[in-house]
Amino acid sequence: MTREPCQRVEIVVDQPHLSVVIDAIRDASADGWTVLREVSGSGGRGEQWADDLSGSGSNVMIIVAAERTVVDRVLQAVAPILREAGGICLVSDAVRLLPGP
Repeated sequence: MTREPCQRVEIVVDQPHLSVVIDAIRDASADGWTVLREVSGSGGRGEQWADDLSGSGSNVMIIVAAERTVVDRVLQAVAPILREAGGICLVSDAVRLLPGP
């Protein structure tokens, strides 16, 4: 396996804002993302639990792995959404494994 340095972006928002965040990620030309649904936790808005029957009150996590220039565009695109909707965005250095020798 070949290793490639990248950055990992983790964004947690409430379920109703998922499509807006995904649109922003697409507009930033990120080549992929992963969604983890029904994320629970505690933060500035208190405890958020993934036990709402409708799902509208639960949180989701979106993960993006990309090179720094793409991550910069993603951050610019999602910052206004997070200011309005709340949530959290974390960025860390990571290594992506690529198929190959």
